[in-house]
Amino acid sequence: MKIYLLKSLFILSALLFINDTVYPQEYPQSKFVISGGFGWPEMGVFKLKYGEMFQIGVSQGFMLDTSVEIYYHFAGKPLYANQRVWYGMAGLEYFYWSWEGNNWFPYLRFGRTFNLSRRYGLDIDLGAFYLWYEDDFFSNSHFSPSGSFTFFFRI
Repeated sequence: MKIYLLKSLFILSALLFINDTVYPQEYPQSKFVISGGFGWPEMGVFKLKYGEMFQIGVSQGFMLDTSVEIYYHFAGKPLYANQRVWYGMAGLEYFYWSWEGNNWFPYLRFGRTFNLSRRYGLDIDLGAFYLWYEDDFFSNSHFSPSGSFTFFFRI
């Protein structure tokens, strides 16, 4: 009985893992993407995006920061998805520090999507953000490097 259960579990797992590559065109690809990861200045973040070549997104960070983002996928040949792999992104982030200190960060980034299957993958991007006014937490420079590393899943 144990051998039968173990074999069944192995076969079922194998079928689930190869399902994405065997039947890639049977179902249309979703335009909704959820993702989570880490970045600067947003720290840990959860994102929700909609679109394909042009995407609009909202992100909520664990440090009481909220962002609105616009993505444009412009170059590269995708392997598993319909979406191009290189993108530019612009965003505006509101960071709540305390009752006295809150800040706005506009930022620009360029990045690459790594599709690991037709449903999930990685996004890595780098750029810069601008601090609209000085704060004790940040240096005297108004420009700072920006970037993120996120894992996404198409729903």
